[in-house]
Formats: sequence, C-alpha cells, structure tokens
Amino acid sequence: MGEVKSYNKNIKNMMGEYHKATWTMAWPMIISMLITTSYNLGDGIIVSILGTKAFSAVGFVTPLFMVATGLANGLAAGSSSFIARKIGAKDKEGADLGASQSIFISIFVSIILTVIILIFQKNILLTLGASSVIDLALEYSTVSFIGIIFILISSILTGVFRAEGDVKRPLYVLASTAVLNTFLDYIFASPDGFNLGISSVALGTIIASGISSFIFLYWLIIKKDTYVNVKKEYLKPNWNVMKGIFTVGIPASLEMFCSAVMVVIINAVFAHIANNHAVASYAAGMRIILFAMVPTVGLSTATISVAGSSYGAGLYKKVRNIFLYSLKLGLILSVSIGLIIFIFAPHLSLLFCLAEDNKSLTDLVAIMLRIYFVFFIAMPIGLIPGAFFQSLGKGSISLGLTIIRENILSTLSIYIFAFVLNMGILGVFLALVLGKLVGSLIGFLYANYYSKNLIKKMDKNKATT
Repeated sequence: MGEVKSYNKNIKNMMGEYHKATWTMAWPMIISMLITTSYNLGDGIIVSILGTKAFSAVGFVTPLFMVATGLANGLAAGSSSFIARKIGAKDKEGADLGASQSIFISIFVSIILTVIILIFQKNILLTLGASSVIDLALEYSTVSFIGIIFILISSILTGVFRAEGDVKRPLYVLASTAVLNTFLDYIFASPDGFNLGISSVALGTIIASGISSFIFLYWLIIKKDTYVNVKKEYLKPNWNVMKGIFTVGIPASLEMFCSAVMVVIINAVFAHIANNHAVASYAAGMRIILFAMVPTVGLSTATISVAGSSYGAGLYKKVRNIFLYSLKLGLILSVSIGLIIFIFAPHLSLLFCLAEDNKSLTDLVAIMLRIYFVFFIAMPIGLIPGAFFQSLGKGSISLGLTIIRENILSTLSIYIFAFVLNMGILGVFLALVLGKLVGSLIGFLYANYYSKNLIKKMDKNKATT
C-alpha cells in the first residue's frame, strides 16, 4: 500500500461530515469555474464586436476546442478520482504516483493533440461547414491550439489539487488570471489597442492559462507544500497508474466529445434548415448556458473527490448519501438559475449583439434561453449520476449514460421535431432539452439502483466476515 502520511486539514475536511464536505469543496470550485467560464463569456462579447462572421467562425471552431477542453477536464477528473481513492485508502505512494503521472500525461497528450489539430484543422473545419468563414476560423483555431498545452496542464493540475481537498488555491490563481485575461482580450482586440482581430481572443486565454500552469507547478514541484509529492522517478511512464487515471479520464473526455459531436450535428442541421445566423444565435446562446451551468458542474466535480475518497475508504453508505445530497443541492441551484435566465432572457441576449450586424440575433437567442429552462431541470439529474460513477472509477458507465442522453435521444428528437414535424429552428431547441431530460432520468434511475446495491454488497461482506 505504500507509506502512510497523516492527513492534512484539507483531506480531513473532505473526508469528514458529508454535507459540510460537499459544500466546502463545491463553492470554491463553482467560483473557480465561473471565473474560467467568464473567459469564454468575455471572449464571446469581444467576438461579438468583430461581427457575425467572426462569431460564426468561432462557432465552427467550438467543436474542436470542446474536444481539447473536454480532454483536459476528463483527464483532470481521472486524476482527481484516482488520487482521491488512493488517499481514502491511505495509499500515499499511490497518490504520489497519480500526481506525478498526471503531469506526464498533460504534457504528452497536449503535444500529440497540438500536432494533429494543426495538421488537419483546415480539412476538419471545411468538413464542419466553415467554408464561408474559413480564413477567420483558421486564424482563431491556429492560435488556440498552439497554446493548448497550458490549458491542459492548468486543468489537470487543478484536478490534482482538488483530489486532496485543496480547492481554494486554484480559486486564487484563476481569479487573478481571469482579470489578466479580460485585460489582455481588450488590449489585443480593441481598435484602441493592438487590433489583432479574432486571434486576440485566443491569445489572451493562452497567456492567462500559461501563468496559472506555472503557479501550480511551482507549488507542486518547488514549494512542495501539498499532501501529494511529485517525484522525479515517478515522472516516467507507469502503465498501471496511467490505466487507473485513463479508466475515468478517457471516458470522461469522450463525454465532452459526445457533446462536440452534437454541436457539429446541430450546426449542420441549422445550415440545412436556416443559415449562419442560426449558427451564430446558437453559439451566442450556448455561451450564456455554459456560464449558467457552472454551479452544477462545480458541484458534480466536487462530488467526484468527496465520494471518491469515501469509496476508497469503503464507506459505501456515505457514498450514496453524498450522491443524493449533491443531486438535491444541484436541482436547487440549477432551477434557480434557470428561472433567472428565463425572466431576463431578452436582456441577456443583448450581450452578444454589440455589432450592428448582430442585432437580428437577439430575438432568437432570447427564445432559445427560455426554452432551455427545461434543460436546467435535466442538467443536475444527468451530471450528478455521472460524477457518482466517476468517483467509483466506473468511467465507462458514465460515458454510456452520456451517449444515451447527449447523442442517441437528442439526435432522435431533433429528427422528429425539426424534420418529421417540420418545426425548424424552434424544433431543434425543443428536441435538445427534451432529449436531455429523458436521458437524464435514465441516468438517475440507474445510479440510484447501483448505489443501493453497493450498500447491499457492503452488508453482505460484513455478514460473511
């Protein structure tokens, strides 16, 4: 099992009373993710100044960027789940190996991803339908993926910190770099500044992510004030540890790929039944939706670490309680936010209509935001069960539920509403939220059944000992 080291304050809190532990872990993550997502929201406002073509170009690049950020977040979830389970089992050496291998994985994967995207990006973007804005799309994509290594390192190392219950320091780093990112976006894109156009949006984010990466590496490698230790001899490829991280990380990454596939399908449907204004409207609306999703996503991310450490310690009843509490809290947060967006949808849509040729987007964006109230009911019912399975190291189950929710049911619904019933753009919006709602309910029912069986398994093991 390796050496046993006394738990620090963060780990004791994470493995303590589950109501307090879940919320204590969740709120800094929520704020951190709000700050991170504000990069995208701020970028969207800057892009809207550049016009509809620029917004459409970003919309076509979005699936590629979703794959990259999904890979980063998925591997972060894999690292967090692996290390938290090792900490719960009091396997210090295993936790150190997990942290060290996370750094190796982030560098190796980012290099491979960058090379592949830069070589094939033009063909991919043309296949996605970006021919009318290909030059702008390539400009944005190239700058984004040259610096994607910093986004991967920053995301994965955040997962390492939260695995040991340290969620405040990542918050401080992201808060500082968020201010820098906003400042750089304005300086690079503004006509009063460098006026670099669409590439400036990507450049500001890369610089901010680079700084946060170096700060995390400093704490882990130089200052060494964390529970887990990064050791030189552990930085060599270790397949057993990598397999443990990938068991959750790869399926979690593929979940974002599933979402990216849906964006491609949606863009293709809009291009078929409407025009680039529909694509731009969807891209604008989703920036607001993604920002509003953050509290529930942050809560589900906290659930991975809190439930994972309890699972590693063999506390199966506590794992189920954490799952149900997170679901209840997620519904309260998500529905409340959904109501706010429903009420203020017309005002929120104006955020992305700063350029004159974007004025026509406001009504469609507002309608989309109001239809998506149903999505805010479905979201926690879908995300929390996925986090529950990831905390157990069952990433493949979480992926399967995501495919059912995001791809199979949503695509089938789009076909029925947009083509069979001929409801057009509104039909696509309705299809998406209803497909996700049904898929989320399926995920909850299975997670509820699985968590009950965990407790039965524990009781059976006690009876035979």
